[in-house]
Amino acid sequence: MSNERIGYKEVKKQTDDLKEMTLKILESGEDVSYLKWINADIYLIGDNTYKELLYIKNCAIILNEKRAKKIDKPLFDIMKLINEDYPCIDYKLTTKEKYVYISSIDNVQKRVNSSFPVWINEKRLTVTQLLEEGNYTDAFIDDVRKKTENEILARSHLFNFVIKNIEKFNSSYTTKKIQKIKPTIYFHTTKKTGIQEHLREQVPNILWYKPAIVDFEGRTDKKVDKVIKDGFEVFRGFFVSPKDEFKEEWSEFMKMAKEIHKYSFKELWKDC
Repeated sequence: MSNERIGYKEVKKQTDDLKEMTLKILESGEDVSYLKWINADIYLIGDNTYKELLYIKNCAIILNEKRAKKIDKPLFDIMKLINEDYPCIDYKLTTKEKYVYISSIDNVQKRVNSSFPVWINEKRLTVTQLLEEGNYTDAFIDDVRKKTENEILARSHLFNFVIKNIEKFNSSYTTKKIQKIKPTIYFHTTKKTGIQEHLREQVPNILWYKPAIVDFEGRTDKKVDKVIKDGFEVFRGFFVSPKDEFKEEWSEFMKMAKEIHKYSFKELWKDC
């Protein structure tokens, strides 16, 4: 293989050419089916198109050798070849929930102590932006601002109470309710089951596919779902629920929590 090195502009040109060739192969292939999933373009291909794409892959590997600085994935800017070694026999398009989950008391306390002031600032900013976008009366704006500040105050009292008595509650922090959604494919090949890959928006996602009848389920997280279902959200992501031996503290907590609902504008401010 030649040791010739080429510059960035030439690498980009040849990469773009290979991507264009890939799209032409996919558009003309008789064994190709197209799907759209969220923001990802997916192509299901048969053996003939797969063999043609192997030529593109080899060209990308050769091009990568000519780079001044090689990259780990030569196909990265050309295509996402989901399964290179064995054909897929079944697949499921779904979404991957990307979120944080913390249950250690010390780590929860560290996270919420830093996150709560951020939530307060974001709450005020979101309300201000929503008010500026609408044609509201001065009386309505004043009312919303007062209720927003009262809600912040009520949640601050509740937050401080929980932190002071943190050992007396089941506490956890999760961003599952505000997770980032990524288009994802789960699939089986002739050699391996339960493979997961994220799909990409910038390039065609290609699945070498030979269908068979297989039934399988995607990932679930029952622990986090239970936290959200059974817990009370002190502020965004910070959930607490009662411990049996501390009923008095939970009763006090719920009295304070009821104050928050007086100031809720959830029907208007769903992002708060």
